[in-house]
Formats: sequence, C-alpha cells, structure tokens
Amino acid sequence: MVIQTEQCLEESTRQATMTTAPSHLILRTTLVSLLIWSVGQLPTHLDALPTDKSLEVCGYEDASFQNLMLPVLPGDPHAEGKKKDIVFDLLISPEGELTASAPFYAPSKDFVSPVRRALAHCTFDPALECDEPASGFIRHAVTDYFYLTDSDSDGETIPPEPRWILDPYLINQLETFYRWSGDKEGVRIDFVIDAEGHISGLVGRTKAARILIEHFFKPLKDRLVFAPATQSGEPVGSHLTLRLSAMHSSAYTSNKQMKASKFEPMPRNPKSESEGEEIIVAATISFDYDGEVYSARVDPGTPSSLTTAVIAAVRAWSYLPEDSGSGPVKSTISCRFGFAPGEKKAFLLEEPQKVIWALPVPTKEVTPVFPYELKKAGLSGRAEVTFTVTPKGKARAIKVKNSSHPAFSRAATKAVGDWRFKPGRRNGEPVEFRMMLPFMFNLTN
Repeated sequence: MVIQTEQCLEESTRQATMTTAPSHLILRTTLVSLLIWSVGQLPTHLDALPTDKSLEVCGYEDASFQNLMLPVLPGDPHAEGKKKDIVFDLLISPEGELTASAPFYAPSKDFVSPVRRALAHCTFDPALECDEPASGFIRHAVTDYFYLTDSDSDGETIPPEPRWILDPYLINQLETFYRWSGDKEGVRIDFVIDAEGHISGLVGRTKAARILIEHFFKPLKDRLVFAPATQSGEPVGSHLTLRLSAMHSSAYTSNKQMKASKFEPMPRNPKSESEGEEIIVAATISFDYDGEVYSARVDPGTPSSLTTAVIAAVRAWSYLPEDSGSGPVKSTISCRFGFAPGEKKAFLLEEPQKVIWALPVPTKEVTPVFPYELKKAGLSGRAEVTFTVTPKGKARAIKVKNSSHPAFSRAATKAVGDWRFKPGRRNGEPVEFRMMLPFMFNLTN
C-alpha cells in the first residue's frame, strides 16, 4: 500500500509544471477537462429550435483560488488542542482581484497581518454569472501554513517568506495522501533556511512527512526559494515548520440537525467611529437544501467595506428548510441592515423576508432565420445566448455564450432581441432576470 502511494505521489510530482511569475514560483499541475456534449436525435426541419425547457435562469458560481501562497505565522494556531482554523472572508472583483479581506475568526490578532500579506500574493478566478465574470466571495480557512517556533518568534527578526505559490489542486493531491496516512494531527515538516533563502535542511516528524520530503520537497527544493529572514537589516538563517492539515477543522457549523432559523451574527460596523448619517444596506441570501448559505449578495454600489462585513456575517446564518412534500427545498430571503455611526455592529431594520420568485414567461417567440450560406453548405450548428429580461419584459444586454459559427450567433442575437416576456417578479414586484437560451440550427435529414 505504501509503495502504491509513493508511486502515485511520484507521478503527481512528475506532472507538476513550474513557471515563473513576478517574484514568485508557481507549482501547478495540469488538469485536462473533457466535455461530452450529447445532442440525441435532431428535429427534422430547417428552423432554429428553442424548447420550453431550454429557457433557464443563469447559474452562479462563487470565486475561487487560482494559486495560493502559504502564510508564515508567528506561532501554531492549532497548538494546545485548539480546533478552529483561522478564517478570512474575501471579496473578489470580476477581474479576479482581491478587493477586500476581513478576518472571520482568528485566535490572535498577531495572525491577521501575516495572512493578509500572503493573500496579497495569491491569484483568483472570479465568480461566474451566466459564465460571465462577476463579483464573488470566498470564505478561506487557513489550514496549511508555515509557523515559527517560540525561539524564532522573538520580535527582533523578520521571518522568511516563501517566493512560490501552490496550485490548489496540488495541495488537494497532498491532502489526499496524508489523509490516507492516518496522521490526524496533520503533517509537520521542519525547514532549515540559509541566509540566501535556500532550503538547507528538511526534517519530517512522522512517516508520512518523510515520504512527502523524499518524493515531493527534495526534488523541488532548489526551486522552493524563500526571501531570507533578516536581523538588523542583514539576512540570516532561520527555521520554519510547515503544517499541512490532515483533517480540516472548521469554523462553520452543520445545520443538518437544525431546529430553527438563525439570523446571527450581525455584521460588524467598519464605520463605527466615523460621523455621518446611517447607511442602509440591502442583502439577498440564498440557502441550500440543508439550510446553509450558498450565495449572498448586496445591492450594487454598496461600499466594499460594508459589502465584506455583511457577507462575512450572513455566511454564518442558517435557515430552516421548508418541505415541499417530496423533501426540503432551497430558500431565499432578503433583509436590510442599518449601519449607524457610533455602533459597533449593524442591526436589522425589520425581520428577514422570504423571497418568492416568479420567472419570466415568453409571450412572443421569434425563431432565428437559418443563415443562407450555412444552409447552402449543409452545416448544422448551435448558438447559446444570455440576456436580461427587463421589468418591462424586453430582452436586453444580449450576449453570445458560445456558438459553432458567427453567422449562427448573429441570427440568434437578432431573434432574441424581438422576444417579449411577462416579466419576472420578486415578491410581486417586476425585476430583472438574467436568462440563457440555446438554439439548435438543424438541417433536414
């Protein structure tokens, strides 16, 4: 079993590719995605065909890490049997940039700055709404990190800092290995770093750690360069301990045995010491089948500091799922927070209200014209279009999600512009909906 695991790890190491980035080294594994598109039997007529089931609300996918730098902490936050991870809430822009970060939980304020320094070097994939970049949220549990021993964290020496970042997929591969190893306390590896920032020694405290050193860290150690520690401005040698979490402890709670909804904690008020008028922030929170939050958004134009505070708080909320008769269903609520000068926390202006959605319904459908040149050439194809249904029932902001030919894109876009809808509603009020509609352009058999 050990031999098989070592071989798997060696194969993972061989697959890792290494490229340079500004002042950092990226350890990346190449992933190959295979998309299988099964169309089935095509209709036997010349028109582009949308079906009733084709019209759907676009999906939303939260932001995620693209590459991750491990922070160097002044001590081990899991020492003395502590079970909670350091947790940060991150706000990611549509461009994939970190625009705000706030600690959700930290056992000591001394851990906050090192984590923020590491996050500044991380890269992100933005959230996707209808496959288009959008603002997104990440709740990041710091489970993998370096830390200083008591003798090294004397406050007089500036600690070393890694000049390389990890592909999260590679971290997952390592986690799979050391979960198998059964080391419930996590893998710890001692690093000895010389005054030039190179690794001069590696010591594994357990069998799993020694296997990782032999098959992962040693082959790459010449490239795992650090900015060396400094004392009085001069580079010096140093020691670090790397902790990789074998069992991800968490600051979250499971709601599977939940008996009632929980609308707490309240957002912290980042403007508590400032003067001015009360600020009102509206939020929409969606809960999954088990009553846990899977999406949270605030109204556009809200200051980023208040956005981060609201999202950080409501991510810990829970909602008792309703039973449709065949099982629990997803739910959405809306609420408004007041941020008052001098108050440390925001407050609810009224009880959260359940959101009842009514989807847009087409009242006028226009079939795209099959492009003559493609019909003549005997080419079938497909075009998927996303668009916004306005409160007046018109299709606007039309974009092509993907298409097999530009001519199909033009035909589909032109047709959707002429569609009309009974507008979608939120609690009875007409609102915008972002929708997606695929068209199949089919030739006669």
